[in-house]
Amino acid sequence: MLRTAASLRTRFNRLLRAAAAAALAVALSPAALGQSSEPVRLVIGFPSGSAVDIAARMLAQRLQADMKRTFVVESRPGAAGRIAVDAVKHARPDGQTLLVAPHGPFTLFPYVFPNLSYDPERDFVPLSQLMTFEFGLFAGKAVPADDLAQLKPWAKAHPGQASYGSPGMGTTPHFLAVALAHKAGMELSHIPFSSPPQIATSLVGGQLSMAMLTIQEGLEYARAGKIKLLGTSGAARAQQTPAVATFKEQGVDVQLSGWFGLFAPAATPAATVAEYERAVTKAMQDPEMKAKLAAMSLEPTGTSGAELGRIRKAESAFWAEVVKTTGFTPEK
Repeated sequence: MLRTAASLRTRFNRLLRAAAAAALAVALSPAALGQSSEPVRLVIGFPSGSAVDIAARMLAQRLQADMKRTFVVESRPGAAGRIAVDAVKHARPDGQTLLVAPHGPFTLFPYVFPNLSYDPERDFVPLSQLMTFEFGLFAGKAVPADDLAQLKPWAKAHPGQASYGSPGMGTTPHFLAVALAHKAGMELSHIPFSSPPQIATSLVGGQLSMAMLTIQEGLEYARAGKIKLLGTSGAARAQQTPAVATFKEQGVDVQLSGWFGLFAPAATPAATVAEYERAVTKAMQDPEMKAKLAAMSLEPTGTSGAELGRIRKAESAFWAEVVKTTGFTPEK
C-alpha cells in the first residue's frame, strides 16, 4: 500500500513538472509574444540605395540574428517621408511593422505642415534613437567665401546669386538654412530639389551657389575640391571634417544634429517595446555596425525609448521657437 502511494506521488510530480514545462513553452512561444511567422517590416521614407536604406538593412540583419525572426526593409518614399510615417501609424500595434525615420517628421513638420495626418506624440511609441549625423552648408567654387564671415558680405552684395538648394520645401535642410540665414543676418533664397544627388550635381556644375546637405551627401565632392564646406551644424566639429568650424564656433547661434529613430504604432505592448529596445541597443553597439555606419558619416547611439522621447520633445521646442522667431509661414 505504501509503495502504491509513493508511486502515485511520483507520477503526480512528473505530471506537474510536465505541465509547468508546457506552460512555460507556451508563454515563450512567438504567438504568446504577439509575434508572427510573417517578416517584421522596417518601413523607411527614402528610396532603395539611400544611406538610411543601407543602414536599415544592416540593422535588420542584426535584429534577425538576435531575435531569430525575419526582418525586411520596405521603402515608401514621398512627401518628405510623411507617406512612410502615415503607413506605420495605421499598422497593427503588434510589433510587426516599425518605422525608421529621421527627426524632421517628429520635431519640425508639426510647425511647417499644418495639416499632418498624424500626431508625432500620440500616434507612435519611441523605441530607440538609432544614429546621429551632421549637416553642412556647402558652396560652389564660384562663391568667394571659405566660411560664414566671408559669406555674409558676399550674400549682401549679390542677392540674386545668394541662393541655396535643399531636398524640398519644409525639410530639415531647408529650414536649417532659414534659421542659419536669420541668425547670421543674411537673406538667402531657397531652391527646392527632388533629391540630394541633384543638388550636388548642380552645385558642382555651378548652376547653384550653395546647399544645405548632410555631411555624407557633400563630403566626397568637398574632399575632391569641387565644392567647399563653410560650416557644420553640430555641437562639436564633425569627425569627418575636423578642420571646419561649426556654425556656433563661427558666431552663429544655430546648433542641430540630425538623427534617425525607430518607432512603433501607438498601443504596441510594453513587453514588445522592451524587447526591441534591448535588441536595438545590442545591435548599435556591434563594432562592425559602428565601423560601417562611421564610413557613411553616421554615429550609432542606440538609446532607450524614453531617451528618444526626451530628445524629440527638446528638439520640437527648438523648432517651435525658430519658426516663431523667423516668422515662417506654414505650407498649405
